Amino acid sequence: MTKTLFALLGCCCLLPAASSALRPLSLSEALRLAVARAKADDARGEVAASQLRLLEANNKWKVELRPSLGMFAFSNPAVLAANIGSGLLMGRRNAPSTIAMAGARFDVLAADLAAERLRIRTEIETSRAFFDLLEKQQIARQMQQAVSSRQERVKDMERMLNVSRVTAVDQINFQQELLDLQQQMVDMEMQRRLASVQLASLLGRLESAEELEVEDVAIKTVGFGATLPPVEKLFTSAMVFRRESQLLNGRIDDLRQKAGMHKVTVESVSGGYSYLANSTAGVANAAKSNLLGGNNGQGVINLSIPLRNTGEKAAEKELLAARIHALELESKVMENELRSELLSMRGVVQASLERMELANQRLELSKRRKNMVRVRADNGLGGFAAATSAEEAELRAQAALVQAACARKTSLFTLMVICGLQDQTEEVQSQVLGN
Repeated sequence: MTKTLFALLGCCCLLPAASSALRPLSLSEALRLAVARAKADDARGEVAASQLRLLEANNKWKVELRPSLGMFAFSNPAVLAANIGSGLLMGRRNAPSTIAMAGARFDVLAADLAAERLRIRTEIETSRAFFDLLEKQQIARQMQQAVSSRQERVKDMERMLNVSRVTAVDQINFQQELLDLQQQMVDMEMQRRLASVQLASLLGRLESAEELEVEDVAIKTVGFGATLPPVEKLFTSAMVFRRESQLLNGRIDDLRQKAGMHKVTVESVSGGYSYLANSTAGVANAAKSNLLGGNNGQGVINLSIPLRNTGEKAAEKELLAARIHALELESKVMENELRSELLSMRGVVQASLERMELANQRLELSKRRKNMVRVRADNGLGGFAAATSAEEAELRAQAALVQAACARKTSLFTLMVICGLQDQTEEVQSQVLGN
């Protein structure tokens, strides 16, 4: 039964090897796929932009050529010649109101802000899923290496039992510990698969979730024990590099200027002309002119002159001013939320740096202890169980170091996304994150 279990676990060990045949996914590629999928699922920006383009098209001056032909023109050739004419119309019919144009611009701005916030949330969520899979992936490999090393020592235990260097109890304890280690490896492989499915769902690659594998990424940061820059410095970076602040600060003044524009009161300018054969006289009535023959031309300018103040213009200005004020309040709320996020994440990053240093020290001590216990066991000064316990302690320390390293990368990358530094050069990142 033990040999059968070893064979099954050996198959589990081969799964990551099969997946390694595929190219590991990089962090930048994962972010690109996740952001593209999020944009494809969000059509608000496209709808708002299309609505604004339609209103802008309706707001343009139109030039139309209008041919004319009388109802009874085909009853007689002379009547046909007398009724052929054409007209030229210029105007801004169906032009949207100022409030409609301003509302469309506000909708586009709101859609752009929502899209930018969606991008940031997607990048943060994807990076966390990426580093979570990286952590499970590295720990699973460490467990596989430990199980393989233990399995190679099974025959050594039998030889040592034959020469009475170990007891039968030691051999049974070794087999039980090996089974426990194999169970931990199976559990870690299951966790790796779950993390792989989580990342694949964000990327829209569920069909290849079982084979998904990520590559390690080096994120440069300040050294261990160093303090991060103050929150105000990080906040200044976010206000410079994050697109939401640029959208709000740039669009508020632009919307305020456009809100002061008034609609043109000249609604249409139209002109009509027709050329008729054998004209002898012109009269004011166009129908009589067409019947009798003659040339006529017409130019009309329609003006809209309000004779009573209904308060419409004042209400429009108040509404636009209120929406601009709402944008200014939203900008202040965004700044407060940004400061809060930076303050919280700064503490998380600082704690992850300290945790990383402690994990390194713990791993170094566990390695030294394992070597010392192994030497004592080889010289007959210690039991075999103590050496096995020291090896397990080293394995736990290695797993803790992997967890600390991935937690540091996750928190640091999240801080960079909040500050808008993820797409900047390493020089800019070091200037902002350095002291």
